[in-house]
Amino acid sequence: MNLLVLNYEYPPIGGGGGIICKAISEGLAECGHQITLITTWLNGLDEIEKKGKIKIIRLKSLRKNNFRSNPLEMMSWIIRSRIYLDHLCTEEHFDICFAHFVMPGGETARYLKQKYRIPYVVMSHGHDVPWVRPASLYVYHALLYFRLKRICSLSSINFVQTREMKLNIDRFTGEKQKGKNVLVPNGCDMNFFTPNDRIKNPVMNILFSGRLVKQKNPLTLLRALSIFSGFTRNFTLNIYGDGPLKKSIERYISRTNLKDNIILHGKVSIEQMRDAYRKADLLISSSISEGMSITILEAMSFGIYVMSTPASGNPELITSGVNGELFDFSDSYGLAEKIKRFYIEKHQEGYKIPEAHLADFRKKYRWEDIINQYHIIINSPELL
Repeated sequence: MNLLVLNYEYPPIGGGGGIICKAISEGLAECGHQITLITTWLNGLDEIEKKGKIKIIRLKSLRKNNFRSNPLEMMSWIIRSRIYLDHLCTEEHFDICFAHFVMPGGETARYLKQKYRIPYVVMSHGHDVPWVRPASLYVYHALLYFRLKRICSLSSINFVQTREMKLNIDRFTGEKQKGKNVLVPNGCDMNFFTPNDRIKNPVMNILFSGRLVKQKNPLTLLRALSIFSGFTRNFTLNIYGDGPLKKSIERYISRTNLKDNIILHGKVSIEQMRDAYRKADLLISSSISEGMSITILEAMSFGIYVMSTPASGNPELITSGVNGELFDFSDSYGLAEKIKRFYIEKHQEGYKIPEAHLADFRKKYRWEDIINQYHIIINSPELL
């Protein structure tokens, strides 16, 4: 089929939502679909790029930053995408529109359905359906409540990735609509992320990967390590990512004398991230909210032990004491105690995730199987 994909974030712009969009789009292209992908342009990127069966069109809007976008910038992308697609849809027929994020992608998809009768599916990435954390989103959700509900009600399918997201969107859309809210988890490239070549070091190597924003809450981790450093300094924290909290993090490190234990790497390539996973003993995710964490999926596919908050998706991925454990939101003291116990009971004892558990995990979250679920659903005659 000829698919139109809408996502205002697409690598190298944005975070997990763009990475997921890229994986699904490439997978559907391998299934034989022709993909036209509409996203956002930033300085240094090609406005039009062709990759096999995928044509990427980057539209200029008000967006200024790689790692974040505000409502005004999203609105400018909606306006720009409508103008561009008004021209494109008169020249080309699309069978289905696959919109990422209820807002802004879903808003453009709703417009195209009403004007050009193109059916659409929406993928929520966790923060675009009321009323998920953080609380700072509640005003945004309140202002757009009826618009978001209309987008979800006019779609053919609303995709979510976790049980928590499914429960939330079922409440939001109501009993009559819940049948079209479909849970398909995120996946991981198991051929790229392999556990066979992991490197073990005597110094405990802790990994944090993500945008340095309030949602990811990196300061909770830093406070925990400041407490833990009173027990031992035999650790290194490698932070991969960039964002507005970088300067606050640098100041905190300087104040607490952790500069010899913490390295800020900035945003790196996927190949560099793979090398980082190879060397890691423990990954810590302190997020206030998530859709379904790509970072945790990648780390677990390597056999890395994970400590995380109970943000959406994490309780489904973690088997306590086997491949990880949960800690309460913003609980630095509790996290510090868990790190200490991991250091004594697992790191020093050379703990490894049981092979059978790791094999089951890698089989369950292979992108190939996840993509096939999308392929089957969008080929359903009921959508056309």
